[in-house]
Amino acid sequence: MGGETNTVRETAEEEPLSPCSQLFNSPDFNCAIIVTMGCKVKGNPSAIIDGLKHTLVNHPRFSSIFVSLNTHVVYTHKVKVKQNYRRK
Repeated sequence: MGGETNTVRETAEEEPLSPCSQLFNSPDFNCAIIVTMGCKVKGNPSAIIDGLKHTLVNHPRFSSIFVSLNTHVVYTHKVKVKQNYRRK
């Protein structure tokens, strides 16, 4: 990787993908995972966003982009929660 830097980690790191990750990353398997949650009570958007910033977003598998179609993943960016959160 030769000294590359990114916003998630100081140095780019690679780790092997699990068999399921390899399947989802294969060119013949076109799949997207979309999550929708519903509640009977009104939520506090700022509390939800803050909670996501301190939990899921910090998980490397959640905040990564697959750079190439091989058996490794490079963590390249930090998720911008406000851009991905939609309130109805």
